[in-house]
Amino acid sequence: MYDVLNDGGYLLLSVYDGNGKNNKKSFGNIDGEDYYRNFIEHSKMELLNEARNLFDYTLEINPDANSKWKNYIFKKC
Repeated sequence: MYDVLNDGGYLLLSVYDGNGKNNKKSFGNIDGEDYYRNFIEHSKMELLNEARNLFDYTLEINPDANSKWKNYIFKKC
């Protein structure tokens, strides 16, 4: 995603708050068909550490404080 952003471009990222792989959310069934996805949870600190040299700033937008889904806006350097 970083490579396709223009300098000064914005990235909206929605992540499930946590640390590491969530096995329960990695497996599912839709209309009787089993599927697998590698569902990884990310903490705010993990994201900020990874983004610190790539983005000018990060804005957290979470209108529902009780939700495990977290939303961040990053601005590319």
